[in-house]
Amino acid sequence: MPSRSTLTAFGALAVWVSLVIWIAATDGFVGGESAPWRVIVGVVVPLGVFVGLYQLRPVRDFLLSLDRRLVIGIQLWRIVGAAFLFGWALDDLDAGFAIPAGVGDVATGVVAAAALAAILNGTLTRRRLALFTALGIGDFIVAVVTGAFLVRPEALEELRWVLFPTLAVPFFAMAHAIAWIQLTNSTDQ
Repeated sequence: MPSRSTLTAFGALAVWVSLVIWIAATDGFVGGESAPWRVIVGVVVPLGVFVGLYQLRPVRDFLLSLDRRLVIGIQLWRIVGAAFLFGWALDDLDAGFAIPAGVGDVATGVVAAAALAAILNGTLTRRRLALFTALGIGDFIVAVVTGAFLVRPEALEELRWVLFPTLAVPFFAMAHAIAWIQLTNSTDQ
């Protein structure tokens, strides 16, 4: 039977996902000139809530208790960012956004496999995790800056694309943070 903490975490995740989908489905992220800021709020608010909740001892204990293999392994899903490359190939997204965002996500997903292997064979070091984290977070920074400020593809406001910055970016950024926190709080690495 899942613990109360696990059920609470899944419940909070379900509320967050439902809220973001509802906002996107009702064009809450569409807004012309203000649209980048709406999407950025969709990225920053969940991260702020995460930082705030991390200050609570039960949340911190729960996050530190998560299986490290899961926390790193979840990043394998970053290969789904190849969708940006398909969006570019289908003329739905601009190359200036889609190529760096897609390549960065795919690279992070591939490197996640190496990080997961390092966990499994006991060779994950702080340095390796720092490089992996820098790649993953760096990809997000590039994608958000190009998507929100430089290229600003209109399609990024639409439901099929806006879920990447408003759900995937915060979720995977939190996973990077949890992995780093776990490693820096452990005595075995």
